[in-house]
Amino acid sequence: MRKFEELKKSIDEGKNPVIAFKQEDDSYCYCGMQALFLVDDKDYVGFLPLEEDASEIFFLHVKRDDEDEVSFEDIEDNAEYFQVAVTYKKLFHPQEEDKEMPFGKMEQKLIEECTKDPIDLDKIKTLIDNGADINACGGKWNTPLNSEIVNYYACRGEKFEKRNLTNLAQVMELLINRGMLLNPKPGDSHGFLLPDLQFLPPEKICIDTYKMLLEKGNPSFEDLDYALYCYVCNMHSTDDDYDFYSWKKPKMYKKKDCLNYFLEMTYWTCAYKVKLYPEKCAEALLAFDWFNREKYTVKLKRGRQTSRVIIEDDETQQSAIIYSYTEDD
Repeated sequence: MRKFEELKKSIDEGKNPVIAFKQEDDSYCYCGMQALFLVDDKDYVGFLPLEEDASEIFFLHVKRDDEDEVSFEDIEDNAEYFQVAVTYKKLFHPQEEDKEMPFGKMEQKLIEECTKDPIDLDKIKTLIDNGADINACGGKWNTPLNSEIVNYYACRGEKFEKRNLTNLAQVMELLINRGMLLNPKPGDSHGFLLPDLQFLPPEKICIDTYKMLLEKGNPSFEDLDYALYCYVCNMHSTDDDYDFYSWKKPKMYKKKDCLNYFLEMTYWTCAYKVKLYPEKCAEALLAFDWFNREKYTVKLKRGRQTSRVIIEDDETQQSAIIYSYTEDD
């Protein structure tokens, strides 16, 4: 074992100390230490394998004992690992902030398998078992892998081609059951998966998939609030044309279908916001039995600068504002 300050000094001098890691087959992988750095008052280290074609740095948590000697531990939490990787890039390679970072080979293969028709769920499970990271991010905008999959089924682009939405439902359920995070970029609501589902065809199976992800995904209050903002802002800003397939011919869905789809997503997002975070919700929203959906009507009240989504009890006419969006002056 080596002392922390000795390792730090060697790295600062550009010597990149080499550590040998024993593999499962009793062979050794030799890796050079690239950096020691802090994230949220914890020490981490970046390693690069000393192989000719090695280019991907991996990260470990650094433990220091009372004698300042170090040992290394795996970072088990995917969100923590992502935060460490982003911090490393900002600290040591800020010039690469806007460069594309492609998905790894295993993750790219996982995306391919999840977007085939027909899909083979056993192949997807095998890829995950063999190390494909379902919470990876990549591409120019550092997009989460789950968003890449949903965007395929959203079939946006010049040529309309309807996808098999049953495949998407099965893939999302498999991934969420295997530990997929709804937001693998903690603290950045732009990494939250659920708003991507607004671009799916307005069909019941998509709403059912959306509700399943809400139920199993344990979303944060901030991410749910961001999703509500997206839906109501989009309904407010579409010049009274909610058919997001309007540029495709022939039109596949009516304006009413698309509006109801947005309203259903808004309703269920608020339902889980109330269920998971009642202490943070407006008191008026707590009076509704959100999981008795048939009791209520959801309406959009759209004005020139302000739009509101309202829930109303069909029997008592009791109502409350789910979310209100006001356009900036």
